[in-house]
Amino acid sequence: MEDWKDTIARIRQVKMELSATCSELGPAVAPPPGAALRAISTVERRIRRRLPPSYRAFLHEHDGWPLFFEGASLLGTRELSKPSYHDLTRAAFAAYETPIPEVGPPSRPQGRSDAMIPFGMDPKATTIFAFNPAVVRPDGEMEVIVWVNELGDRAESFAEFLSLVREMLEVELAERAGLLQKSA
Repeated sequence: MEDWKDTIARIRQVKMELSATCSELGPAVAPPPGAALRAISTVERRIRRRLPPSYRAFLHEHDGWPLFFEGASLLGTRELSKPSYHDLTRAAFAAYETPIPEVGPPSRPQGRSDAMIPFGMDPKATTIFAFNPAVVRPDGEMEVIVWVNELGDRAESFAEFLSLVREMLEVELAERAGLLQKSA
């Protein structure tokens, strides 16, 4: 698997290409400078959990990322421990877990929705990215739950999540390029 820093660089590149081809997407916002290790440790104390090593490294490199994907921002050290993000995540996942009798029982990730650690969200909480502390690899990486417009997906780690986002952005770029060629 590619290095998460390479994936971040590719995501930035694709976002810039997308914003150049489609003005309604707005400008591609660059991630801010990193947080101090002390700020990251403070967040971990507040949420009473150690963050995955790759996200800790990301925060040290970039303290969040506004408008990262589908209007959702990756949360920085100031936002990670705010209760409102946890409340919105719990409400979204609880609504998803409510079974619909004619459809069948819910399909949900392992663990409790209230234990999820949100690390990305849009203002309406229709796009949510959260770590699932019930699924932790030996290296400390956690499963990522990706929730976009009531469709869920999972990634084995933050690095795999970044690769998934990169792939979705590249598909969108290819589709837009195809539309431009057809209209020319």
